[in-house]
Amino acid sequence: MGLPGAVVSRPAVGIKLNAPIVDVRWSDIRDMARVADDGPFHSLWSEDHQFGPRRGGDPWEVWSVLSALAAVTRRVYLGPIVASTNFHSPLILARKAAAVQEVSAGRLIFGLGAGSLPAEYPKAGLPFDHPVSRFEESFAVMRRLFAGERFSFEGSYYRLEDTWLANVSENPIEWMVGSLGPRMLGITLPHVQGWNVHWGDEPFFNRPAGYRQLSDRFTELCQGLGFEPDRYWRSAEIYVKVAGAHGLPVDLPPEFESIGGDAAAIAESLDAFAEEGVDLLQVLVDPQTAAAVEALAEAVALLD
Repeated sequence: MGLPGAVVSRPAVGIKLNAPIVDVRWSDIRDMARVADDGPFHSLWSEDHQFGPRRGGDPWEVWSVLSALAAVTRRVYLGPIVASTNFHSPLILARKAAAVQEVSAGRLIFGLGAGSLPAEYPKAGLPFDHPVSRFEESFAVMRRLFAGERFSFEGSYYRLEDTWLANVSENPIEWMVGSLGPRMLGITLPHVQGWNVHWGDEPFFNRPAGYRQLSDRFTELCQGLGFEPDRYWRSAEIYVKVAGAHGLPVDLPPEFESIGGDAAAIAESLDAFAEEGVDLLQVLVDPQTAAAVEALAEAVALLD
């Protein structure tokens, strides 16, 4: 299945907004989004975390941001990278996604995962036991909701009485999973269209060769589970520095590869990922400013 939307470069390039590098305001996010919507970009992404790696760089709540972005853009696709099913009941999460799908006129890519930072959940007063089992129930419920069913559900973690999804969009949902767990992929591969991996996952570390290792692992897992690997488009989040970058507020492994320089150097790095088979790059651009998006647009214009 192909990546949704017209692709103006190979690979397609999206922008990650609302990232916990430094404290950002809505005006910064909005201005970045408008530049991206007018430029050669495919999509905008916001991560679903309640806290950043340090205080002073906490992201805004993802679904509020995506709804606002849907209202101030006209072309780019929008998505969480990736939404944790374990922050919400399945009905509430489905309603949030349905609202973004409606406001954006069908531009949502519903990226999903089971949650990657266990320490967040007690801060939010939420459980994090059996995250994949909780994901499995939530995902099953949401698929039925988006299919327009009215039903009751009795699981180990969720119990819904006579529920349905109000105001289901006429536009079908595009699903993306962010995982390399065999069990997670077994749950999701029959239903999703795309796959996502993060630059911080070992041995990726922002390197094309590292991405290739994870992509090859995904291919092997697809085959082992009985699914055709070419059925899914593949996306990867990377980190790119331009003038004025603040740097990441985390300790980086020695294998981490920095991406930056002038437009030609950045374009060369992006093209290296295309050579490894990535369909969509979701760029965490540093700094989180409209000027940085404009600088990245110069690099993207050099692709192809």
